Amino acid sequence: GKISASTRSLQLNRGGSMTLELKTENIPESAPFQVMNLPDGVTFRLLGRQKDQVTIQLEASDKAVLGAAEISAEAVVAGRRAASPVFNLSIAAPVSARR
Repeated sequence: GKISASTRSLQLNRGGSMTLELKTENIPESAPFQVMNLPDGVTFRLLGRQKDQVTIQLEASDKAVLGAAEISAEAVVAGRRAASPVFNLSIAAPVSARR
């Protein structure tokens, strides 16, 4: 299986959310997905899957750790892991807090 995306750089504000669109090849629709190495205060949930497209939502709490992290998405296929390329995730303070 293979997982890819059109971007490698992600920006997320504390208290905010964003979607991550992934493209899959040879990964069954029943394969579970997870996001690895998320910083403290950031969670994910699978929003949906349609054929070779997977949509994941990343959510940062108001107390998410600021800074950068390298994350990846993974699916388990026949006991093996298929991983996406590494994404550079930046957690920033909300615009109103930067003034």
